[in-house]
Amino acid sequence: MKQATQLHIKTLTPLHIGSGRELQGNFEYLYFSKDKRIALIDEMKVLNLIGEAFMSQWLGVIERQDSLLDLLKQRSTRLKPQDAALRIMAVQGPGPANYQAIMEQLHNGLGQALLPGSSIKGAMRTAVFTDALGKKPELVKNGTLMSKRSHGRDGLEGRLFGNSPNEDIFRLMRPGDAHFGHTEVFKTKTLNKKHDGWVTDDRISPFVECVPTGAESLFQVSRPEQLIDYLGKNQRQSPFNGSADRFGWNELSQLINAHTQKLLADELTFWDHERMPALVGEYVQHLTMLLQAAKDCEPGSCVMRIGFGSGVNFLTGGWQKELMEAKDYLSWANRFRGSAPQLAFPKTRKLAYNDMPLGFVKLTAVTAEQKGALLAHLKKAQIEAQTKLQKTYVPPKVIPQYPKRPVRRGSILDGFVFAKPAGRAKKVRVYIGKGQDIDIMMNYRDDSILGKIILVEVREMRKGKVTAIAYKKPKTENR
Repeated sequence: MKQATQLHIKTLTPLHIGSGRELQGNFEYLYFSKDKRIALIDEMKVLNLIGEAFMSQWLGVIERQDSLLDLLKQRSTRLKPQDAALRIMAVQGPGPANYQAIMEQLHNGLGQALLPGSSIKGAMRTAVFTDALGKKPELVKNGTLMSKRSHGRDGLEGRLFGNSPNEDIFRLMRPGDAHFGHTEVFKTKTLNKKHDGWVTDDRISPFVECVPTGAESLFQVSRPEQLIDYLGKNQRQSPFNGSADRFGWNELSQLINAHTQKLLADELTFWDHERMPALVGEYVQHLTMLLQAAKDCEPGSCVMRIGFGSGVNFLTGGWQKELMEAKDYLSWANRFRGSAPQLAFPKTRKLAYNDMPLGFVKLTAVTAEQKGALLAHLKKAQIEAQTKLQKTYVPPKVIPQYPKRPVRRGSILDGFVFAKPAGRAKKVRVYIGKGQDIDIMMNYRDDSILGKIILVEVREMRKGKVTAIAYKKPKTENR
């Protein structure tokens, strides 16, 4: 017999669980730039479009690295993404250029985006591990050997959860998989601490396929009663003062939520100590909203972080700085900082579009009465999402907006390019605040930005006024 708790999961920010495969442009996917859609290639559909008699043309495209999309458009002048797709992904922000690889989201055999129960269990386990370790800090302070997260006599997990996987307390917790419908693709943004400050590092900012914000699913967490009875007779293995009953969802969700709140608060404190550089303004706003979402959780609900881009503190629990001896902590941190031990730690952040952190979800217990209505809601939402993917993309109308934080060097502002006096020079109206907008010259050779709203970076300021700007990128959506 098993005790099971039904859980509703909703993504608060984009979620990526990798399949381990990178999709290659022109061979495994096609990018329809006008539609802002990526089509994972269905070879049978492509073959039907080209025709078996023209198979050699397809092979020639591969050998010469020509554009497969151009060939298909020759064969079908009204080609749509669904005509060649096994599945379709919406693109957020700029799409992949020059056939850039895309980190694929894990899917099941039915083509549904998959969040495995093992990933859910791992995130839960980290929260419980950190809480249990905080109650026994002497396990860390008794020696560097005890800092190992491993089973066995000398490992922290062995001391807290059991000396082997067969004795592990987390055998109590058996989450199922969560399945989602559609996915989206975007280029990640990597913040990196350099000797001269925080910068955006495009070298390590890959395109990823993610479950989008607001996606929902249902799954269950089961507990085998026989194992509960066994652990009740062998209480020494439990991190909850020997009470296996405290592995119920209400208690566990409360623990997870407190863990998430602490790590979010620590992250906000980190940026306060870093003097809040301008390029993290929107990121910090997202963190603040996520912290409030965790604080607003009712009993039986929690916010948790999971998957790619979580960062070292969320992956490990963030207990090292508080519990390790200073020299041990520095040694541990330097394994991640590499050749720059003097820099802040962690020195890298991976963000989604609009500077959202990745991997935050909300879990909520569902009653049997609520389950039926939720299943109907999820089915309707999936149909609507698939219908939306089939529609022609209409670019959003962007408008100039004022910044939400004080302007400083490095701030990203909205600008409208309204004149080209001569050569590379462009005249830009920069939106700083009501009654504070300025018209300023900017050097940029591409004339296609004339008459468009763009994003500019503040390069110089004098006496609190912007005196020099540089082109950053087109503005594609409103903040």
